[in-house]
Amino acid sequence: MDQPFLPALDLKLLQNEVAGAEAKKPKPEFKAAVGMSRLWDAKAAGRELAEDILKRLDGKKPDFILLFATIHYEKHGGFQEFLNGVWEILPKGTCLIGGTIMGFINPQGTFTRGATALAVSYPHMDLALGLGRNTKRTPEMAAFTCAKMIKNKLKKSKYQNKFLFDMISGVKVPSFPIIGRKSVMKSGLIGRLASPLFSLLEVTFQKGFGNEEEILDIISKELDDYGILHTSSLNTDLSTNYQFYGNSVLSNSVVCLGISTDLNFNSSFGCRTSSKKQFEITGISKDKRIITEINGKPASSEYLKLVGWQGKMPTERQFLYGLCTYFPIFFQDGGVNYLRPITSILGGSIVLMSKFEKKEGYIASICGNRLMGSVDDLFIQEENPMVGIFSSCAVRLMALGSMAFAEKEKLDSYFKGNPFILVFCSGEGVRKPSCKVNYFNESIGAIFIN
Repeated sequence: MDQPFLPALDLKLLQNEVAGAEAKKPKPEFKAAVGMSRLWDAKAAGRELAEDILKRLDGKKPDFILLFATIHYEKHGGFQEFLNGVWEILPKGTCLIGGTIMGFINPQGTFTRGATALAVSYPHMDLALGLGRNTKRTPEMAAFTCAKMIKNKLKKSKYQNKFLFDMISGVKVPSFPIIGRKSVMKSGLIGRLASPLFSLLEVTFQKGFGNEEEILDIISKELDDYGILHTSSLNTDLSTNYQFYGNSVLSNSVVCLGISTDLNFNSSFGCRTSSKKQFEITGISKDKRIITEINGKPASSEYLKLVGWQGKMPTERQFLYGLCTYFPIFFQDGGVNYLRPITSILGGSIVLMSKFEKKEGYIASICGNRLMGSVDDLFIQEENPMVGIFSSCAVRLMALGSMAFAEKEKLDSYFKGNPFILVFCSGEGVRKPSCKVNYFNESIGAIFIN
């Protein structure tokens, strides 16, 4: 009886397929969970969040927690009470960092009020916490101190894969004498004094820019073999922000969690925009964050002209929920668009959230569909990751509006039940080991654990 034809087995191909399938399987000891609370009372919210985390970990003790909360708890018991509630439930010895954000997306939903956390339990990793203070007054010292803590603790780790999650105190818009805290000021005198005023306020009162680029540059050089996912903490009105470090509530600090493990971390970022008009920067402050001239003219009036603004100087609302959100400026470097939202108009000057590194710039035009598309860019090389951590600009949340709910559904479709957490912060950044650190605004960065 004739036997059916059977092709010869390619044993090498079969072995590779089996090995690939095994690599994609979650490690049996690995467990991750995302918890949350929307209670108003700070201490009660902290307790509920910690209880939710432990329940979802199915009896596993968390090794580290990334903890985030919106600013509402400041006036409903305070953030120290919030952390006290967390630590009444959380096992002692758990590594914990985090801070304040504008909102978040997780498997439970999309929220602009409440608290959320990602917890991970896994035996094959070494952990270290880092802290640097006075990030606005002495950013270099803060960065060195933080990086040294991580380096010293993990230098003897046997694991090869290294990753750093950091949170830096973001921009704090100062309150000027008599005028108060405003995003739009018509006074030409204020505009001319903007740069020295910001420098003075940073040194004396630690108000002003977050100095994220300076801090991240030093940390990445000191910890060259680490991948990085960065977030900047903020308050909704940019008046203040807080960082969490163990049981401490901090301000004007950088906090880091260093991880050395056999897990794989893959970083990615997404940004989609369309260019409206090109311009040349002809006047900028020494720190590259205050633009005084565009195309040889006062920066504010030329910017308004380029975006097609008609009539008088925009009101606070028109600026914050229109120009700032939908018409940031950007520069290009290495084929990457670096968006820079404008935080203030001070007379003839415009103030940016972070540095503008090139003379040639562009007016960006932002819309919800393009922002949604940037999420797809993150998953080009990812297939059902075990865990995802996302850092996205708060201005991006403002531009998304109700489409943030659709973004949640899109993330659900990619993760297929696996835990993820996305926080809307003041600024985001990603870095692959031994590469340049990229600091963005109005974009989205991610770290996937596989």
